[in-house]
Amino acid sequence: MASRDRCIGRVRKLLVTSGIGLLGAVGIASCGPDDAETAADDAEASGPGESSEEPVAFGDAAEIGAWTVSIGEVEFDAAEQIEDYEDFNRYPSEGQTFILVALDITYNGEGAGGTYYTFDCTLWNGGDALGGELRDIAVPDPLDRVGPVQSGSRASGHVLFEAPEGDYDGMLLGVEAAGERHYFALA
Repeated sequence: MASRDRCIGRVRKLLVTSGIGLLGAVGIASCGPDDAETAADDAEASGPGESSEEPVAFGDAAEIGAWTVSIGEVEFDAAEQIEDYEDFNRYPSEGQTFILVALDITYNGEGAGGTYYTFDCTLWNGGDALGGELRDIAVPDPLDRVGPVQSGSRASGHVLFEAPEGDYDGMLLGVEAAGERHYFALA
């Protein structure tokens, strides 16, 4: 079963990066007769969020590993809020601002799932990564301290980024868990 899942994952990545064509056909054929049909179905099921060109729409959810994730509230100029939250927090660098993002998560696995370093979040502007989550600045309800979350239960937590001040149209949040990344529109 694990071998089949790895094979399907390889085929899915191959199809996404190479497009459906000769390489995709070779990848599906290499899985064997039982896995080829499932891999083809998975390739057709790829959708919003699996690439930065087609992000998950703001407010919509995506399955990432054992989690359902969606973007909650986004504060594009949270510098004053973060500075007021904790006396020891620093102010953003010149020409930069803090962006505070609430992630709404539901655990779909067995038992309970913890969030401590479960999610790796990166802020994107178009095809450029602007930087990862600032974990050295205190934020209200940090995502990595939520939990454990019981199966079927929903929770929310914040992640913080530093980004250039300006136009935030098209800004995305890349969320990775269990080796899967999805891109979410922030507006």
